[in-house]
Amino acid sequence: MRDVTQGMRSTARRRIEVLADGSVVGRWDEQRIRQVFTNLLSNAIKYSPEGSTVTVSLAADERSVTVRVSDQGIGLDDAELAQLFRRGYRAEPGRYVAGSGLGLYFSNGIVTAHAAACG
Repeated sequence: MRDVTQGMRSTARRRIEVLADGSVVGRWDEQRIRQVFTNLLSNAIKYSPEGSTVTVSLAADERSVTVRVSDQGIGLDDAELAQLFRRGYRAEPGRYVAGSGLGLYFSNGIVTAHAAACG
């Protein structure tokens, strides 16, 4: 995650904070997990105003890693959140922003596949 955020900082025009207790070590497809991190961070940046802060936090235990990305963007209501990982879904407030609505859909599939392989 630190590598992904470092690579995006120069063009983000937002402050990116990473909160983690240390390194997280595990078995995963590094390229695919980078894709997930990139999608999550890109969305947070895309839907947040310039000059705002995007915060990424990681917490791990022996069996899992939890990644949270929070921003100061447009936000979603509960009905939109329930559909967030559907293929091609775009929440109403974000339809003016360029994109296909596939990033979170693919990210969900990658994370689900990793969970199944480890579970």
